Amino acid sequence: MLKTQARKRALRIPYIVPAIGLGLVLSGIWLGTWHVWTNAAGWFAPATALVGLTLWLLSGWPSLAKKTELGLGLSIAGWVLMSLAVVASLSLGAFLPPALAEWVSPVLGKFGGGLALSLLALTFGLAALSSWAKKGLAWVLDCAIACGLAAVWVGVETSRQATFPPPPTDMALLASRFDILGWLALAFSALYFGLTSVPFGSRVRLKSAIVNPAWRWGLMLSVVGLTGSLALNTSGVWQFGLLTLTLLIGGIVRGWPWPWKSLVIVVLKAAGWLLVALFATILLYFSTTEDLEATLLRNTAERYAIQFWRWSLGDERFEMRPTGLMIGQITDQQGKPVAGASVVVAGVAGQTWSAMSGADGRYRLPNLPEGNYLPMAISADHQPGIPHRFGGRVVTVQPANTTAGVDFRLEPKPIFQFKANETLRVSAPQEVSRDNPEYSPALRRTFTFENRGKLLDGGLIHEPAADRGPGPFPTLLIIYPGPASAWENVSIPLAARGYVVVSFFPNRLLDLAGDLDDLDVLTSLTLAGKFSSRADKAKIALVGGSVSTVYTYAMERSLAGSPAQSNFKSSIKYGGLLDMYRLREEWERGQVIIDPGISELEYLLIAFGRPDTRPELYLRFSPYFALKQGSLPPTLLVHVTKDVIVPVEQSQRADELFERLLITRKLLLYNDLEHYLDLSKQDPAYIDMLNQTVNFLKLYFQ
Repeated sequence: MLKTQARKRALRIPYIVPAIGLGLVLSGIWLGTWHVWTNAAGWFAPATALVGLTLWLLSGWPSLAKKTELGLGLSIAGWVLMSLAVVASLSLGAFLPPALAEWVSPVLGKFGGGLALSLLALTFGLAALSSWAKKGLAWVLDCAIACGLAAVWVGVETSRQATFPPPPTDMALLASRFDILGWLALAFSALYFGLTSVPFGSRVRLKSAIVNPAWRWGLMLSVVGLTGSLALNTSGVWQFGLLTLTLLIGGIVRGWPWPWKSLVIVVLKAAGWLLVALFATILLYFSTTEDLEATLLRNTAERYAIQFWRWSLGDERFEMRPTGLMIGQITDQQGKPVAGASVVVAGVAGQTWSAMSGADGRYRLPNLPEGNYLPMAISADHQPGIPHRFGGRVVTVQPANTTAGVDFRLEPKPIFQFKANETLRVSAPQEVSRDNPEYSPALRRTFTFENRGKLLDGGLIHEPAADRGPGPFPTLLIIYPGPASAWENVSIPLAARGYVVVSFFPNRLLDLAGDLDDLDVLTSLTLAGKFSSRADKAKIALVGGSVSTVYTYAMERSLAGSPAQSNFKSSIKYGGLLDMYRLREEWERGQVIIDPGISELEYLLIAFGRPDTRPELYLRFSPYFALKQGSLPPTLLVHVTKDVIVPVEQSQRADELFERLLITRKLLLYNDLEHYLDLSKQDPAYIDMLNQTVNFLKLYFQ
């Protein structure tokens, strides 16, 4: 018996080896053809899945199946290509060496993932119902179910990326997912118990092949729901627990009486299948989800993986490539051309290529290196937008060719609307003072308000001393890059110079939309004069420092075109951030060395992801591309050349841009300081910075 089995295995070897070789050659031919022919990452997954399915189905054709080497080779090639399609659909190429990923699993392949997985699900489903696959009916049906569920998930999550960053994940979002999970588990359970109770006559194998997958998927989804409910302590524990227990009992009863050895084998098989399914579920979630926390974690893991490959195989970030041309048109929601809009394309290290639309809304972006991109468009009057085209978000540029039809349809940006809020609480005044740069007395109050279900505290109001009279005094609305209490060395001297200083730090962490909504409320309270009876609500200056200037730019974009814009007489940017793409590029090139004391900034740059694959946040934090004449009030730009957070080049570029846009501005550069306005030190340069600030404010508060 053993000799017979050994002889059979030996006979298989001569055709298995050439079959594997044939399969790999066929796979390589397809990948090479695709790379040379189109290299369109957005279509890689569905096209590769389609070719893989075709080869797999051909391998089962009777006339080919008889030719052992050819049939097995086709099957191997089919499974290799289908596997690559799944890997691309999950964007796992982001963890591969960049040069390899470009060939076998482009990073942007996930944007065709929903279609690719749908093709796999449909074909596997049809194969499971056909006589051709009856011997493997159960596992083929498992593949169909897995691909179908994954297709829906990937499609939804891919569409969410355009609106990144989302608010932090909350229980409302998780509850809705657990509801869907519960209904799916219930549906598979109902199918299982329904089929076990209905006679199938002679079609026992068909019944068994459907019953087993239904039981497995019902149990797997129930266990996933039970595990998640236990981890999050939600009310779904009892429902998922009951469903899991019911399925376990049903499976035992259905096979009873179990021979002891068979029972062990069945349990081991079920446990193994469940572990594989749970691993696949976790991989699917973390590789494709747009939930904020998981996305930041995934981006960080991708960064360190690519850093390893660059260290091992060489750095590809700044390689020169042949170039092509991209053209298209930008319109609004009514189809009217949008003039003066910017189209921005980013490279892996933050390099940007941009073009502006003309009066007819058309743009022309030449000298764009070959590759796959996620272009975006924005204008001073419109929100960021993604391409509106049949091919989806991913745009492929080929050398010496024109990529046409990359059109955008932009939505208007929201204009500031006054938001009444009756939750403001202001404390009693307290006398405070600072000795630097001169004796500066002031009154301090704290304030809190509520918005979107959150109590927002840490806000401060500093007024001139009581002996300065009732006012009214011009208002400085300052958005600090840290707690307002840590910046009183700035607020108190400014208040002593005759200003009501309202200072605040957006403290929702990574909830950008929530922070901006809070700032709208803050602006409304300032305009209504709610913070101080001594404040002049018709004379307001908006002030930001360092990375907090991205908030002040966003506030000014919102105010532009609204009646409230006229109340804001000037703006001040201390060490301001104008173009986050450029900051990323300088950091990637090693031109920005972030101080260890502010390492959180470096962690955030990594967690935000690559500018070429995650451009949404970069464009939102790059007002350089979204300003026009009249967007900003007269602006004072202040920067120190040794700024370790935001390079001085950001303010220099702002100065050049504002000059082109005819925005009134003044640029102050200080050479021998380590940071911007720090009045805790008796330094002539800091005193000059304070005096220059006050003189600028006086000029536009007249």
